[in-house]
Amino acid sequence: MTVRWIIALVVVAGVVAAMWGPKLWQRRLSIPSNANVTALIPIADIVEGGPGKDGIPSIDHPNFITVAEAEAAGSYQSEGLGISLTIGQTSRFYPFQIVVWHEIVNDTVDGLPVAVTYCPLCGTGLVFDRRVEGQAVEFGVSGKLYQSDLLMYDRRTESLWAQIEGRAVVGPLVGTQLRLIDAPNITWDEFRQRHRDGQVLSTDTGFSRDYQRSPYGDYDTNDQIYFPVNTRDARLQAKTRILGIAIDGQFKAYPVEKVQQAKDVTDEFAGRKLRLTADGEAIVITDLSTDQAVVPVHAFWFAWVTFHPATELY
Repeated sequence: MTVRWIIALVVVAGVVAAMWGPKLWQRRLSIPSNANVTALIPIADIVEGGPGKDGIPSIDHPNFITVAEAEAAGSYQSEGLGISLTIGQTSRFYPFQIVVWHEIVNDTVDGLPVAVTYCPLCGTGLVFDRRVEGQAVEFGVSGKLYQSDLLMYDRRTESLWAQIEGRAVVGPLVGTQLRLIDAPNITWDEFRQRHRDGQVLSTDTGFSRDYQRSPYGDYDTNDQIYFPVNTRDARLQAKTRILGIAIDGQFKAYPVEKVQQAKDVTDEFAGRKLRLTADGEAIVITDLSTDQAVVPVHAFWFAWVTFHPATELY
C-alpha cells in the first residue's frame, strides 16, 4: 500500500469518526453476492463508504426559514454553494454546508415530491422527482458507494440508485430512471439577492451537527480521490466543476469557469444547436432548435468522466 493511499484512508477514517461515531458502523444495507441479484453494475465494484445504512441521516421533515430570517441568523456562508430550486411559485435554497452532513433531503415543493441530493465526494448537487411508478418514494443513504458516488436506496424496495445517474442499479427497480429537475448550484449570496421571498433550509434539522464546518475539510480543492474509480482523464483537473449533459445517448461536459468567463456560449452537439448563458454561478442551457431547457448534471470532472468515459469536452 502506497503512502498516498495510507494518508487517504486515515483522512477518511477521521471524517467518519468525526461525523457519526463508531456505533453506526454496525448498520449495513445487505447486498447478497449470489448470481440472482438483479444489477446493472458489478456488485464487486460497490464499496463501503464508512457509515452504514442511514448512518448519514437523510432529512425527511425539512424546516425552512425566510431569507430575512436567514440573514438575521448570520449562520449561512455568503459564498457557500447550495442548490437553488424553483417549482411553481416556491423557491428554496439547500446550502451544501447543511446538506453535506445528510446528502439527501426528501421534500415536497409546490405539491411535487422531490429528492434533493448531494454527494460531497463527487460534487454532485442534483434534484430528482421522487415519484416512482406514480407513487412518491422516500430515499435514504445506503452507506455504499459506486465509482465514488453516493448510492441512495429507496425505502419501498431497498433498490440501490446511483445518484449521479438518478437510476436504480441494483434491486427490484433496476433500470428505473428518475426525472432530473433543473436546479442551479449557486451561492447563498446569489440566492438571497434573486429570491427575496424565497425559503432557506433551516439548521433546525433534528440532528446535532456542526453546520459551520465541512467534515471533508479541503477535499473540494485537494488532488485526492478517496475511493476507487474506473476512469481517469487528464483533460481537466479531477475536481474541476463541470456541467454534464446527455442528448440521444451522447455526452458532453462544459467547465463551469470557462462558461462563466464567456458568459454566452453557442455550441453544436449531437445534431443540436445549444446556447449556454451564465449569470454568476447560474448557467442556463437551451436547445435552440426546440427552445427547451437542457437540464445539466453538476459534478466534478472525474465523477462525470468515470460514468461517461466517451464524453466530449467543450
